[in-house]
Amino acid sequence: MIVESKYGSSTLSPKTKDGPQMSDDWIKGNNRLDKIVGKEKALEIKEALDNGEVDIVLSKINTNGNVT
Repeated sequence: MIVESKYGSSTLSPKTKDGPQMSDDWIKGNNRLDKIVGKEKALEIKEALDNGEVDIVLSKINTNGNVT
């Protein structure tokens, strides 16, 4: 599972150089995963993404700190 959290009225960025934020292209782009989890684990995650084995979740945090 890959989770992105946004606070208040923040939203995902629809236009980045790697595609919309949290899209498969964005997740795999810019060596993002390599930097976070290392090359070996990043390769496993990319393969899982390609096989539809990863859930991508957007959580929203309101001004009271509640997560939805």
